[in-house]
Amino acid sequence: MAAVEPRRRKQEVPEEQPALFYLMRRLERAEDQHLARTFSSYHRTHHEVDTHLLELFIRRIRQQNIFVRIMGPNGKRESLLLSKVLFSMSKVIRLYCSLSVRDEDNVYLRIFPDTRTGLIRVQRLRGGDVLMPEEVFAHADQCHIIRFITRWIVERVDWQKTKLRNLDIYKLFVQTRQEQLEQKLASLNEYAQMQRVIKGGNRRGGRAEDQA
Repeated sequence: MAAVEPRRRKQEVPEEQPALFYLMRRLERAEDQHLARTFSSYHRTHHEVDTHLLELFIRRIRQQNIFVRIMGPNGKRESLLLSKVLFSMSKVIRLYCSLSVRDEDNVYLRIFPDTRTGLIRVQRLRGGDVLMPEEVFAHADQCHIIRFITRWIVERVDWQKTKLRNLDIYKLFVQTRQEQLEQKLASLNEYAQMQRVIKGGNRRGGRAEDQA
């Protein structure tokens, strides 16, 4: 004969349970509202700053044999590879204007995205004095930051060591420009031929009408 399982006693509901569950429902609703407000506040005060093109630009130019003249440790201008004065890490770019034996005497530009304002900022700092940066430039469009860096480089290029014809990017630039010019000439020739055909057809049509 099979054993009969003892009937489980019905668990009594504590008297305070409905009140506790009411509190939990209110807290759950309040938490959802808090998360919604936090999310909304974050997006009002934090802006996505696109620096993808800027980072690609920095990575490519660091690979080129471009020499720039900056102030060296001896107080005179020295010629250095761009890769020795331009660094990028975690979306923060450092561009050294002068180098010294002591780190606290180095002068550099710090370029970084400011998610609070949605701008890319360019600040000048001396050594470890990060609490007193000098604002040099700021813009929301990374293309304007690329122009700023381009001007900085052009003004300091050492033309005795930098040869455009030896730069991979310049070779690509010349090749692309030549291909675009050839395409433009081909389009112009095609357009000119089409115009000649149209004019020839009009002249033949005019002679046929005169003969009629």
